[in-house]
Amino acid sequence: MCKNKKAKNSIFTAVMVSVFVITGTCVILFFVVLSNIFGEKGLKGNLFDEKVLIKYEISWLKKPRNAVNEKQYCEQFYYIFECEIFDIENFEEYAETVFKNFKLGNYTIAHYVRTVDIMPQPLFCEVAQSDELPDYCKVYDDEICYTFYYSTQTVEKMKEKDNAKIFGDRSLEIVFLKNITEKGIYKMKIRLFGGKLENSNIICE
Repeated sequence: MCKNKKAKNSIFTAVMVSVFVITGTCVILFFVVLSNIFGEKGLKGNLFDEKVLIKYEISWLKKPRNAVNEKQYCEQFYYIFECEIFDIENFEEYAETVFKNFKLGNYTIAHYVRTVDIMPQPLFCEVAQSDELPDYCKVYDDEICYTFYYSTQTVEKMKEKDNAKIFGDRSLEIVFLKNITEKGIYKMKIRLFGGKLENSNIICE
């Protein structure tokens, strides 16, 4: 009886060890796949660090004028800068300046059109070019958001996949939060996508 009990315990222990090993392997493989999809092991630095701006080819980007209570951090695949500003005109002026700098630098810029439902990559979307700033703006109940997808390549030089031009994965968002703070001023965010997408955004006609 004792021998049978010991044998059963040994089998049970072996099974549990196998389960833990298999589970651990699956978890590791999951994160490896995510790493391959997004191509980043972790963002370093802050949005307005010189090295970060040079890496993402927007060295001309400056902080908003008259910004107060600044805060910088990384969240998942984004560099984020938060601050407080005194009026919406300051926000609109900043968005216009960013748009002009993209145009003066001969970037290829595009705005969001629609999300393409291809799992496991929910950030894959179609974008379209425009020379009109309002096309880059989305207005929601609690915020106003300008999103610029940008590339230093011309459309002609972009790679093709399935008869579509692969735009790339870089985007800059400028967000104005409509709700006023207790201090009587507004909050603003700037987000730079710092990941890498295996299936990048594409140009649509």
